[in-house]
Amino acid sequence: MTSTAGKAGSGPTDRGLEVELFQLAARTDLSEAAERRLGDLLAGPIDWDYVLAAGGLHGILPLLHIHLGQRETVPAPIRQALRERGERVARSNLYLSSQLVEIADALSQAGVSALALKGPAVAATLYGDLFLREFGDLDILVKSEDVVQATDVVESQGFAPWLSVSGAQEEVLPHVEYSRTFTRPADGLDLDLHWDLARSFFRGRIEAESLWGDTSSFDLHGHELQCLRPDLQLLALCVHGAKHGPFPWPRLKWICDVAEFVRQSGAFDWEAAVLCARELGCRRTLLFGLAVSRPLLDGEMPPSIQQELAGEPQVRSLADRIWMWLASDTDISLSFSERVAIDLTLIDGGGGRLSYAARRILTPTKKDWEARTLPRYLAFLYVPLRIARLAGQYGPRPWRLRHFLRTDDSRSASGGDS
Repeated sequence: MTSTAGKAGSGPTDRGLEVELFQLAARTDLSEAAERRLGDLLAGPIDWDYVLAAGGLHGILPLLHIHLGQRETVPAPIRQALRERGERVARSNLYLSSQLVEIADALSQAGVSALALKGPAVAATLYGDLFLREFGDLDILVKSEDVVQATDVVESQGFAPWLSVSGAQEEVLPHVEYSRTFTRPADGLDLDLHWDLARSFFRGRIEAESLWGDTSSFDLHGHELQCLRPDLQLLALCVHGAKHGPFPWPRLKWICDVAEFVRQSGAFDWEAAVLCARELGCRRTLLFGLAVSRPLLDGEMPPSIQQELAGEPQVRSLADRIWMWLASDTDISLSFSERVAIDLTLIDGGGGRLSYAARRILTPTKKDWEARTLPRYLAFLYVPLRIARLAGQYGPRPWRLRHFLRTDDSRSASGGDS
């Protein structure tokens, strides 16, 4: 939960009180126990500058406002700042959601089916209030065969792609990426056009085609927009949180999304959801997202999920580490090997881990494209070029090879192992 506030000291600052404040107040409803504990917490010393800075970074100030904005125990300048931030979020969300309606309508008129992801869809379906869930861009999912046509529609709305592709890059893009980001210079609006949920090594066996079999809908400014059905929406939230960096689940608002799903789940069939996640190779990813959300739920976790988590100590331990990192006053930067180790922990089964390793090694990324632009007919060369780049970046250096190949006698003669 890194921010610039409170870093003047020489050592790390204990953020336990502020983190507990976030866990209690970053939600739509407070239980009686949470209400009592929040009242006790507010009577103690809180670093309010840190609360504003970190709460803004994590996109949870609208939630804090509804629970803190009227309390006399919160300093008046903080209440005013929360109110002003809530008003800014409301104006921004209103504009962004209206633009989503226009873009979805343009896609529909062009015969392109589209699903709203994250942002307004989550705010409407999980929070029940468009202004309680902060979002700064738009995400739309289209079918892979409609990407070219959808791109034309998006560009006709004034958007331009962040990353220009040509030749082999254009050929490879739909197969190795899952989205493309566009921005509109006129208003600075960013739009992520998705054709999948994540790269293949993060999403298990979730195939993009399966997302379209049975969809849900929600009302946005009097317009009916399509979105993922509930069980797939939850899986999508968990995949999204787990795949991000610098470590999994780095934004509190994403954790709040999962907690709100649990809070609003009602008669949701959790056993069927776990079975579906198991069949799609995402059971551990699902359980991880739910485990991370536990501090926001006051023990409201469904019994079947508690039982599943009881048999996953690695997942529970990793969820605890996420909260340690979120509470850290220093930047957390995991190495490539540390991140891979976490990913492997979240993958179901030995076969899934082997598939992850192969795809992680063989799937070209933006770095590989930037290294060299190839003509379309040489697109297949991006795979060996990636292997060569990784070998050069992470493989043993020649001097190390010489060191290990030398005999013990030659090492002793040159000073041993020192």
